[in-house]
Amino acid sequence: RSFRGRIPVLLKNIKIFRPFELLVRMMGTPGNSEVDPTPAAAIAYTVIFGVMFGDLGQGLILAATGLFLSKYGEKKHGERSSMADFGGIMIWCGLSAAFFGILYGSVFSYEHFIPALLFHPMENMMQLLLMAIMMGTVFISLGLLLNIINGLLAGRYEDSLCGARGMPGLAIYGSCIFFAMRFILAGKVPGTQEIISALAFPAAVFCLRGPLEFIFFHGEHIFHNGLFEYIVETIIEIMEMFSGFLGNTISYIRAGAFALSHAGLSLAVFTLAGIVDPSMNSIGAILVIVTGNIFIILLEGLVCGIQSMRLEYYEFFGKFFKGDGVAFTPFSLGLKQVKDGGIE
Repeated sequence: RSFRGRIPVLLKNIKIFRPFELLVRMMGTPGNSEVDPTPAAAIAYTVIFGVMFGDLGQGLILAATGLFLSKYGEKKHGERSSMADFGGIMIWCGLSAAFFGILYGSVFSYEHFIPALLFHPMENMMQLLLMAIMMGTVFISLGLLLNIINGLLAGRYEDSLCGARGMPGLAIYGSCIFFAMRFILAGKVPGTQEIISALAFPAAVFCLRGPLEFIFFHGEHIFHNGLFEYIVETIIEIMEMFSGFLGNTISYIRAGAFALSHAGLSLAVFTLAGIVDPSMNSIGAILVIVTGNIFIILLEGLVCGIQSMRLEYYEFFGKFFKGDGVAFTPFSLGLKQVKDGGIE
């Protein structure tokens, strides 16, 4: 297994996912027994960014800027240069922002230019925050599922089938999310028997992970450091499991919060333009709107990009990604042909 972990890895993805290998490489190279997280990283990053930066006009500006950077980077530094990859990421983030701008009904900071297919963020704050949390639960569940797959591929069956981030953790997290969402949407409080039925088996599997590993996976000891330490460690890990899952899920509220921040800045721009000219027809009011949109694109684009990366790395990648692989680097013998036909 130690030898397998040193086999060089070369990431190969289809063209639409290829720029996001830049985000993966910033966290490390996936091991040869890990699933390539690039497609999942691409989807997660663009969706999170779009939720935060939902504006049709500004999103298309970002996409156009990304297209320019991508073409310029390819021409100047090569197809797989960092600039070209960054431009590719901007293209998809801009298109995602444009899509959510249609859902929010926002065009160049104006929220009533087109009807919202979903809702206006400033008028439906609780729905926006709930949507952000639901998005977080999907990505956290996906991260746990990828961790199970990676464990099975690497031969760590005990971690995948009995660990806190394995099948017991996924079952417990899924059950808790189901009860919470049912209470929020339908107001139904889960009964004690229902909770026990859902959580008892995965909790028992996790608590008995030591004996199960010894029996089914040829472990060396039932309790590696003694029974007392095993019990204390299990209690602490259960507490960390619940607190960690809760903290990770709540952390996705920031996606909704930054969407509200973006909508708030947009409202401020049109408020200032209205102060300059209530009819919004003068050159001064138009300049305020244009300048405000440029400021929002620059500031919010940077902030949303950083926060999307933070959520992806810590709340999503942290569930399954180790990044301890070795990147494949082609080498050259450095042979040079000389005038007399020799080689030096």
